[in-house]
Amino acid sequence: MKTVLITGGSGMIGRRLSELLIEKGYEVIWLSRERYIKADIPRYRWNLLTGDIDDDALEEADVIIHLAGVGIAEGKWTEARKRMIVGSRVRSAQLLLDKLKSMDTKVDAFITDLLLQTKYSQKKMNMMLLIF
Repeated sequence: MKTVLITGGSGMIGRRLSELLIEKGYEVIWLSRERYIKADIPRYRWNLLTGDIDDDALEEADVIIHLAGVGIAEGKWTEARKRMIVGSRVRSAQLLLDKLKSMDTKVDAFITDLLLQTKYSQKKMNMMLLIF
């Protein structure tokens, strides 16, 4: 069965998604601030500030689901907060993609919850972005 690497796996969505994937027979691993391979769901280390990602996690992954970023439910959605939410997701997604490219590692899918905030006819749109 395929291995799914989840960033933000310890969050509300990540935890539930992990449970569902495991029930379906997928191997699930997380990128986390701490490495703990012997956990029920193995955790590999990444550090967004330094740009470090545990190569082993990316080498094992068939699919990456990127959920990490500033929490969307943690405060009022001011313009500054919206920039933080989007920025955190864009920077971390770019780090993952750059690392994959530098390792010449291929995955079957890279899925992100990247929240794109766009003003269109004075309306705000939220979009799920899937990158294959």
